[in-house]
Amino acid sequence: MGLKETMARNLSPFRALHLYIFCLFGTCLFYLSRWSIVALDNDLWYHLNTGRYIFQNKSLPYDSFFSFIKPARPWVDYYWLFQVVVYGMYSLWEYYGLIFLRAAIYLATISVILIYLLRRQPGKEHHLYLMFIFSLYLLFLLPRASLVRPHAFTYLFIVAFLYIIEFQSGMLFLLPVLAILWSNLHGVEYPVMLLILCSFIFEFILEHVKNRRHIQRNELPYIIPLILAMAAIYITPYGPRLLEMPFKSTAYASQFINELKFLKFNDLLTFQITWLGPTFPTIFNLILIFAGISILTAISKREIKAHHLLLFIGGLFLMMKASRFMYEFALLALPILRSQPLQLSLRTINKRMKWIVVLIIAAVLFSPFFWLKTFFQNQPKYPFSTKDLPQGIANFLNLIPVPAGGYLLNHPQIGGYLQWILHPKYKIYMDMEVPFLFTYEDFFLGMNAFHNEGALSKVLSKYHPSFVTVSIQNRGFKDLISKFPQYAPVFFDTAEVLYVNKEHYPAIAQEYGLKDLDPFELFHSPVDSILKKTNHEVLVKELLKVVGTDPGCLMTNQILATIFNMKEDYDRALDHAKTIIHNFPENPAGYLLKGTALKGLKLYDEALPAYRDALARSDEKAKLDIYKLMSSVYMRQKQYFKGYDALKKGIGIFSPDTTHIDLFNLSSAALLAGRTEEAITILKLAGKKIPPHDTAWQERVQEQLARLGVRTKE
Repeated sequence: MGLKETMARNLSPFRALHLYIFCLFGTCLFYLSRWSIVALDNDLWYHLNTGRYIFQNKSLPYDSFFSFIKPARPWVDYYWLFQVVVYGMYSLWEYYGLIFLRAAIYLATISVILIYLLRRQPGKEHHLYLMFIFSLYLLFLLPRASLVRPHAFTYLFIVAFLYIIEFQSGMLFLLPVLAILWSNLHGVEYPVMLLILCSFIFEFILEHVKNRRHIQRNELPYIIPLILAMAAIYITPYGPRLLEMPFKSTAYASQFINELKFLKFNDLLTFQITWLGPTFPTIFNLILIFAGISILTAISKREIKAHHLLLFIGGLFLMMKASRFMYEFALLALPILRSQPLQLSLRTINKRMKWIVVLIIAAVLFSPFFWLKTFFQNQPKYPFSTKDLPQGIANFLNLIPVPAGGYLLNHPQIGGYLQWILHPKYKIYMDMEVPFLFTYEDFFLGMNAFHNEGALSKVLSKYHPSFVTVSIQNRGFKDLISKFPQYAPVFFDTAEVLYVNKEHYPAIAQEYGLKDLDPFELFHSPVDSILKKTNHEVLVKELLKVVGTDPGCLMTNQILATIFNMKEDYDRALDHAKTIIHNFPENPAGYLLKGTALKGLKLYDEALPAYRDALARSDEKAKLDIYKLMSSVYMRQKQYFKGYDALKKGIGIFSPDTTHIDLFNLSSAALLAGRTEEAITILKLAGKKIPPHDTAWQERVQEQLARLGVRTKE
């Protein structure tokens, strides 16, 4: 056998698909295992806190033990086993353990999906289509897999149940065990489990009714595990109390929890490709369309199976209840998708069209790699990023050298992280477990307390919290809390501002009170305007106190680095810039401040890479200023062509925001780069934007044009 024949055999389409799957798996695991634990929401940390409670108390929680709301809210902790698992992993390997758990569950889920799709397919001609479907599922589940949440186990159990029931009759005895695990890991999803089991049981009964035959003894090993698995929903610490949980109304919750919002019909009509990859809504809509085609095909061919139809309809019903159930729908649609695969064969295609079709298929199959690269760009701090978390507030409350404790009034959205860091020393108001733990009234009061005097007065008069923490973005709270003079600001970080009740802890208010600093002003105002209003030395002193408690605070380090750059204290500015880069490597601010400090130190060769790093992490508007800074560095290096090129990218010649001074500077850069004609053109444009009363600039432009040999009107 020659070399050509050997290569053709080893690189056959079937083997190529196996190689493709291997590469796709490897790429997904590479990105997912390197992706940090980030605060897309606060749910992970209330799971960790409850897991810790179970470990320490060797009992389950039956009420809101971490909250100061009275009376304590009764609790059916339907994901208690998940909380034990995540806390167990964290206690062994901290956030590395959670990253491993996240990747392992995702790998197991997509592996079962792949095996399920390819199992018992009559020929290899369907594999190309099934690989396309698999790619859609792999990408569709990945954003959800980046969260460490109990739904990850639910997705794994859905595909495991489907695979075992349809293809692994020898493993049916495991179903009751898996059902018990499912009911305790994520018990609120038991209706999905019942839907799967009932669909197969219904088809089993239907076949016997149609054929008018009784259940045979050899069929009992099939039907008995399915029935026993249904009974597993009672084998939880909460018994029958679990049954009502999925049916609690989430109508109000859908107004403030994104994943509980209803899907809009327009959402199902979204088809968009970016960076050679489909957007997330597009991926789901493709799954929905192919599932619909498969259903219609099966009906037209009279090959529709009862359990396929029931699972599809059940999934549609769930999806209409809340957008989060689109994942359950997609997984429940797997049986119909695998049963009616489209046949994609190049043999039946005209030779002229074959290469076009090959290119389209290649683009579709390789788009996941580009999609993954885009989705996982700008890696946060590994293995855990405190971005958007009140890390500084938590540090302050835990480290203040004054006996403290008591109640902390918080917005529900950050309750998960606060209880994890502060319990049992402090009790918070509530977290986002609405309506399954806290009531809508609890949430309404907790949310409005930060915006409405009546709501705040009710909470303060009833519970008298020792501390109040509020979003630093909520500028209006400063005036609201001033009506309750017993509260004074004592600390802040990039996310929150902390107030203390002076009547409870006068020593804390006296020592840490923010008398010369307004955190809300710092957050909302440019540094230049702050420096005009505040004594520089006082400002630096107060900010350094904050950094002493919260060394990684983004906002304080950013302001300090900016101040030190303005004062030409570049070494200190560089230290704070490096701190930002270390803690928030995805944020362009650290690289930008680093580049400015290095430029001030005349380390131009080091400044340029820092600016490029900032450029790679910035939006289009922010890039304009960075290009201008890069241009100034190139000019100092006497790299005039590069300097002009960078400045041209930073100045929009036809932008209304561009001033005549900007254009004059751009013209000067063009002249230094040897682009005389461009310099003249830009200079003429600059002259057209000079205000009529600004004779000095008019004369300057005219003189420059004259030097360049351009006749000007007197």
